[in-house]
Amino acid sequence: MIASTKIEQATKTQLYRYLNGFERFFTASRKANQLALLADDITLTTPRGSISGTANYIHSLSSFKGMKIAHAVEDITVKTLPSGLITATVSLIYHGVQKSGEGNSLRFIYETELYQQPNQLPLFKTIQLGVDGAFESTTFQDSYIKSRSLALLHYYLFLIEKIPTNADDFQEILTDDFTLNFSPTTTLTTIDQLGNWLAKVAIQLSISSHYPTQVEVQSLAHETYKLTVDFDWEGWTVDGQKLTAATRHTWVIKDRKNDRFAKIQSIVVEGRA
Repeated sequence: MIASTKIEQATKTQLYRYLNGFERFFTASRKANQLALLADDITLTTPRGSISGTANYIHSLSSFKGMKIAHAVEDITVKTLPSGLITATVSLIYHGVQKSGEGNSLRFIYETELYQQPNQLPLFKTIQLGVDGAFESTTFQDSYIKSRSLALLHYYLFLIEKIPTNADDFQEILTDDFTLNFSPTTTLTTIDQLGNWLAKVAIQLSISSHYPTQVEVQSLAHETYKLTVDFDWEGWTVDGQKLTAATRHTWVIKDRKNDRFAKIQSIVVEGRA
């Protein structure tokens, strides 16, 4: 039987949300969204020292005021331990620009542990940040749009891979005027239609796993983004049959930075060889 990628989608959702938090100014709402990623006993360790507890963590965010921060993620490895804890290692290039204009580029390695929550997103238990070398400072390349879109993408996949029987959880990440073109014969424009489609899928599948590649994100207009992604998909039917598919998704995303997630306005799905 194929392996489910549900835990990986959930973990990557939280990782991109965590990084994305630093890529814009922390309003009160965005601080609350960041806090919701963390377990109460969170421990954050950096070369500067350790912070324990959510109150100390939130206080530490004031040190980033006035900065510009970008992350270029290179690799994410997710594992589930026998204890049930999730570990995730992230390799990325960090670019920070101080309010004074002074900047630096560093390779960061994040080693994290997360508590699982049944059918919900996991919470960070520990975050350990290590510096793995410096780079000659380059032109700052904003990463907010990509991180924000990838958090949405992996959360959408997490919801799909739970194989839900209704669309309740999807309402948060769909605009009021959404259109989902899943195939030439399947276009969904209401939550009820999506719920009915999900219920039919749930009768047929026991596992649904997605492997995204070739992800590209661009800005179309203010707070409107376009995401394209290729999916290799594997499914396992309730009667033990393996299914596969290769598709390309094109999304239009609308964003309001204080919300937990950006929202999907449209999805167009095409088959690919």
